[in-house]
Amino acid sequence: MRTKLYMQAPGAKRAAVVISISRPQPDPKSKYGDKRVFVRCPGLSKRVPVHGIDDMQATALAFLLLRGQLRTLAATGVRFYLTARGRGAIDLGAAWFNEQFAA
Repeated sequence: MRTKLYMQAPGAKRAAVVISISRPQPDPKSKYGDKRVFVRCPGLSKRVPVHGIDDMQATALAFLLLRGQLRTLAATGVRFYLTARGRGAIDLGAAWFNEQFAA
């Protein structure tokens, strides 16, 4: 899964960023058949492995990592946009991480 957004830090130019989660795959270090996915996101210096006991848990944990990373960026003033020139910043909380559905 991947999506392209535009991010703009205060006082900086807007830049395209790709946020992605790989397909779940077997974790080669696991003796128990655990799975892993890889996450790429602004602010992470490289792709980050996220582990779970199955495909669903690994993917759900990857979304939690993205949520935390994007919230941290937003707290520093970074704004996200759907287009390179659009006006209104999107609310990632409402768009992807609605608290109403959080556990």
